[in-house]
Formats: sequence, C-alpha cells, structure tokens
Amino acid sequence: MKRLLYTLFILIFSLNLALAQNGPQFLNLSSDQDNYSTGQKAVLIAHVAIQPDNPNFELFLAADFNGVAIELTKLTDKEWASVTPTLNDTGSFAWSVRAYVQNKREAAELDGAIAYYEELIGQCSDHLQTTTDPEQIALLLQTINQSNDIKSELEDQLVALRTLVEISTFNVEVNLNHSESFISTVPDPSFFIDTDREDHTYQLGERATLFVHILTNFQGQETVVRAIFGGQDIAVTKSNEKEFISLTDEFVSGDEGDHTYTATIYTRDKQRADSNRKAIQSGTKLRNSYIKKRNATQDPAKKAFFQKKIDEITRIIQTLYEILEDSLSAFGTGNFFVHVGQGGGGGGGNQPPQAIINPDHLNGTAPFQTMFDGGMSFDPDGQIISWDWEIEPTGDSFPNHMPQLEFLFNTPGQYLVHLTVTDNNGAIGTAEALVDVVAGGPVQDCQFKTDYAPGFSCDLAATPISVSSIAGLVAYSQDFGDDGAGHFRSLSIEFDVTDSDLQIHSPCQIFIGPGFSFNANNICIDGREGITGDVNNVFSGQKVTLLSELGSVTTGQSSNVSGNEFQINARKSATIGISSIINVSNLVNLNSSGSDEFSNAVIGSGTNLGSMELFMTAQNEVTIGAGANLNMPAGGRVNLFTNGTLATTKVLIQDSASVVAALLEINSSVEGIIEANTVFNIAQDFIFNASTCSIHPTAQINGPTSGNCFP
Repeated sequence: MKRLLYTLFILIFSLNLALAQNGPQFLNLSSDQDNYSTGQKAVLIAHVAIQPDNPNFELFLAADFNGVAIELTKLTDKEWASVTPTLNDTGSFAWSVRAYVQNKREAAELDGAIAYYEELIGQCSDHLQTTTDPEQIALLLQTINQSNDIKSELEDQLVALRTLVEISTFNVEVNLNHSESFISTVPDPSFFIDTDREDHTYQLGERATLFVHILTNFQGQETVVRAIFGGQDIAVTKSNEKEFISLTDEFVSGDEGDHTYTATIYTRDKQRADSNRKAIQSGTKLRNSYIKKRNATQDPAKKAFFQKKIDEITRIIQTLYEILEDSLSAFGTGNFFVHVGQGGGGGGGNQPPQAIINPDHLNGTAPFQTMFDGGMSFDPDGQIISWDWEIEPTGDSFPNHMPQLEFLFNTPGQYLVHLTVTDNNGAIGTAEALVDVVAGGPVQDCQFKTDYAPGFSCDLAATPISVSSIAGLVAYSQDFGDDGAGHFRSLSIEFDVTDSDLQIHSPCQIFIGPGFSFNANNICIDGREGITGDVNNVFSGQKVTLLSELGSVTTGQSSNVSGNEFQINARKSATIGISSIINVSNLVNLNSSGSDEFSNAVIGSGTNLGSMELFMTAQNEVTIGAGANLNMPAGGRVNLFTNGTLATTKVLIQDSASVVAALLEINSSVEGIIEANTVFNIAQDFIFNASTCSIHPTAQINGPTSGNCFP
C-alpha cells in the first residue's frame, strides 16, 4: 500500500510537470561569476524553486561536471553547491544536475546506515595498519568485506528509492588567463595613508590610529586592505567603503624610534564575493545544526550520518574561503612612517570611540529575529570596555552586554536600535539602526475545547486514544460510544490543508505512538485528561502547543521539536522527555497551573534545548534534568519560577546540567538547589533567589551574579 501511494504521488507530480510550461521546474542553476579564467575554481549553485507538496517526500540532487561526478552539498533546503576542481583548460564545460524525489524518512534511515558502515570500514582499515596479529587481521578483513557488501546493498536500495523528475544543465565558460598581478610600491594617487596626529609622533603609553583613504571608485569591486606595522601583521577594520583603520598596541619601552606602516590594497569582484560569503554563512548554520544533532544522539548510525554531513559541509566551507582569498588582486602598496618618542605628549586629550552596527537584516515579518553586531566598533586611542544596547519603543535595554545582540521583534512596526560604546577613559560613541517589521500570516489560536456533550466523562482505565493509529492526518473523527457504564470517549481531528493548521481535541487522554511525526504550520493538541508521548515523536511547526486542562503533558523520550514557539500548558506535569532536542527560535514555555504536589515543569535528563527565551513555571517543582544542556543564543533568557507553599516546592538543577544564556533568573518560594558539576556561562546576570539555597561546591558559575543565594 505504501509503495502504491508513493508511485501515485510521483505520477501526480510528473503530470503536474508535464502540464506546466517548458523548461526547468525544480531547479535554477547559476555560478558565482559569468566567465572564468584558467587557474580558477567555479562555485556552482543549484537553487531549488519547487519543493514536493507532501512533507513526507524531499528532493535529492546529484551532479556531474564535464561528464564526471562532482560533489553537490546541501547548504539549505533551497540551495545546493558544487565547487569545481581547478579549471586548467579553456572551453565550455557542462554542469549537469539531476533532481530526484525520495521518501524523506526512508532515505534518512538508509543514509544513516550507509554512513555507519563507511565509518566501520574506516576504523577497521585503520586497525589493519597497526596490528600484526594474524587472527585480528583475518577478523578485520572479514568485517571489512561484510560491511562493504552490506553498504553496497544499502546503496542499491537508496538508488531504487529515488525517482528522477528533472535534469538541468549549466555551461561554464573558461578563458585563458592573460592577467598578471602587479603591485605598485610607488605612492599611488588612488589612495593615501594618514594618522590621527598631524606630526605623526606618539609617546610611550599611547596608541597610533592609522587611516587608509581610498580615492578610486572600483566599479563592481570590493576593496580589501592588509597591513604590516613594525614588521608584524596588524588588524585592519573597514569603517566604510572608502576608509580603513588600524590601531596599534600601546607603545612601551623599547618602541622608541621610527616605525613603518605598510598597507596593500586588494580588489575582488563584489558580486562573486557576496555570493561566496552567503554560501559560507548558509553552510555554517547547517553545519552547526548537524553538530548539535550529532552530539545529542546516542544512535551510532545517526552519529555517523551527521558526522558525514559535517565533513562534507566543512570541506566546501574551507574551499569557499580559499576561493575568496584567491580572488584578491593586488592593486598597490603604500608606506607611512610613525615616530615614537619617550614622553612629553603629542596629541591632546582622549578621543571618543566610534560605534558601528552591522545588522544581519533590517526588514522582516513578525515574529522577526535578527542579530546586531557591534564588534566593528573601535576606539582610536584606547579600547572599548562596554557595549550598551537599547530598543525603542519597546524599552528593552541590555547594559554591559556583549558586542552582539540577538533580538526578537514580536509585533509589526518600526524600531530604533541604539548602541552606546564606552572606552577605558569614559568617553562614549553612539550608533543607530532602524528596523522595519511587517505583519505575518495569521497564527492559529490554540485553546482548551470546552463544548463537549453535557455529562461527558472519561473512563481512564480504558485504552487511551492512540494518535498513531490515524492514517494521513487529513480528516478524522471517531465516536467510541458508551462503554456500558455511561462513560463516553471520542476524538476529533481537524486538518486545514490551506492554512497548514492542525488541531487535535479529545476530552480524554491522548497517547501519541512511537515515531509519530506532526508537520504543520501551527499544531494544537488538546487532551483534556492528558497527553502522553512515546519515543522519537517529532513536532515541527511555526507554533506548537500541547494542552491538558486536567492532566499532565509529556512529549516522550527523544522527542524533537522545531519552529518559532513551543508551549506546554498543563494542570499537572508539563514535561519534555529525556534525551530530547528542542530547537525553537523564539520561545519555549512550560507552565503547570495546578496547586498540589503534581504541579511540575520538567526538562528531561540529557535534553538539548536552544531558544531565545525559556520560561518554566510551576507551583511545586521546576527541574532541569541531569546532563541537560540549555544553549541559548546571544541575548537569550532563562526564567525558572515556583511560588508554592509545600515543603517539596523547589527549583532543581540536577548533576552535570549546563546553561549558556545572557540572563538566568531563578526564583523559588521555598528551596533552590544547584547540584554537582553543573556549569553556567551567563553573560549579563545570574539572579538566584530562594528561601533556602543550596549550591554544590563543584558548580561552575561564570559571569555576574545577584540575588540572596549569592554572597
């Protein structure tokens, strides 16, 4: 039946393609420049224009260059990249990309198994190089041969799983390279070098600020400056397109005399460099996500699969960096001399620092999250000691923050981001950035369902309703009827394909079977008597909400949640199962509203969680399980709160848990406990308040602290 449905999906997909306009449907192919010269490498990008409508399927791409297979690495869901070998011959060369449709889950399982056996073969081969024991050698050779046979069979299964839907070709033109790099050491009227002192003289204890001013308009090119001062490399900061700045170290005894500042000007194609940097950024984000997944899983096949992906992406990132460096063409070199004396002062009072904001994005759809980087800010005669951020009109402020700020704009409107930098002499510099946030699509409201039939009740001793038995999740409704004792049980599911919203409501308990996956724009699961997840459940959506008006909610062991917002609201326990992966960009909120010993909010042991904000609230106990890792992005906040009156009321952070955040706030009405070998890296403030405080001596707390639990 499954194979029939798969075949039917492919037939419908192919029919849609046949009815569409001629030309590539899935793929748009491009390169990082129009023409290449011999000796260069080409970066080739495949942009995926159309994804399969069915979320159970995905595209897989493979490529050839000049008739030879070439590695094609997935950078994002919409971008794949190839880097050619060095182009040594002139002519036109074809880059051919094939698009296949494959079952996502089955392909992932086969890929993981293949990666596992590849790693096993590599380990056995390494052991063969070091052992001389004949029995071990025979056993290793047998394992390698058996693994190769299994791997070949799995690869055949993977090939059979894929259905070819499109072939696209892109021609790469290569011409003979006649150009030669030329560096002029004669003072060039196209740029000049200056300092912040008219006499170019400094005293011991001072620093020199050197400016490289570009006078030429390099049309379509970007300018890069590399510099040496006193025979050593010195950092060069780009202030704007026409000005570059270097700041020397503080002059000390032995620096007296003349020093040479040598600046070399390079240019490269800006469009190509931007394209390569974008690919590097996309690849880096994907690589980091695979690293998190590899570290979170204990499955050897999954570990091997994620490591294989990490290695593939690392190779292409390294190559892209090499191409960026190789694309530089030297334009000219200039020298400037600075004199250092022994004392007497040479240039007036303290100069204020210059604040610079480099935002990732300034426009987006609410909820909109972006990063502001103030790390390019500089001080001409000292050093910056603090970065203070403020958002208007929200009133959010982040004093003594890091150079980078990541902020979530939940509401449409215009916002002004202020950065104030302060140097070591108390002088300040300011900069501003305007952010424009527009309204997004409607977010479905998720609430308790209350309009059940009068007198309705559940027989909890009966078998709970199993979501895993529902095929397709398109539309489902079932009345389980009278159990003979006047108790009724029913379940209704509504799936709006247009809005990609999913609502599940039951007046009884909902059991989610093992390995069940929910993938919709907004997911609302409401089990009045409780929700219990089994292992390996997946929740993927813009907003995921799990509700229980009377009972407990648990995602189950090794669950995976992704999206913008994830909330659990339960009367009793609100629990993320052990060894889960929670990768939510904006908000994770666990709330237990009861007033007894069952009112708990729990993040299970070994769970990896990342989000801009985490709120955990319960009357009785808030627990971060042993070995759990809360790794929040820059500016991320964690708030743990209990306000019950029972003797058991507490906030508990168990052994070997770790928290990385800008702000961590713990407030417990009774007891706060931090157990052994816990690690806290808090940039802004660790606030800890409780009636009774317990911090194990082996706990590592890095960053500023406050509250009555800290001395």
